[in-house]
Amino acid sequence: MVIFGGLVLFILVGWGGQQGEAADCPYRVKAGFTESTRDTLAHDEYPYLYGFYTRSGLLNGKPWYINEENDDYKIYWNSDKTQWIVTPGGSPGVAPGRNDGGWVFTYENDACPHTVRYDWKYFSNNALIDAEKSFSIYEYK
Repeated sequence: MVIFGGLVLFILVGWGGQQGEAADCPYRVKAGFTESTRDTLAHDEYPYLYGFYTRSGLLNGKPWYINEENDDYKIYWNSDKTQWIVTPGGSPGVAPGRNDGGWVFTYENDACPHTVRYDWKYFSNNALIDAEKSFSIYEYK
């Protein structure tokens, strides 16, 4: 707020939306797979992570998303590990902890999770496995 001779001016910085690359991320995304990989790799290990996610705000400077069918599952940017992560971290419906781990992730430093495409990895029996086309995040309009 700035006062000029009795006139009060409110200066709004960043009002009306988010700034920078995060503003370009979609409101809704889908965790999915190519049809030929439905029952293999990541989908076989973590079928409950698939489905639609809705953008819920910013965390660590990038958007985070919550699963529309089960609010235990979220997609978010872990700034310490520099990874997009799909996690059950945090309480249901609440943003995950700033640096919670997860089961499916990528080392790609994209501004939005849907631009990563097929560079996701997941854990299975304490081994790190390339998800290939069995997991990706897609923009969904």
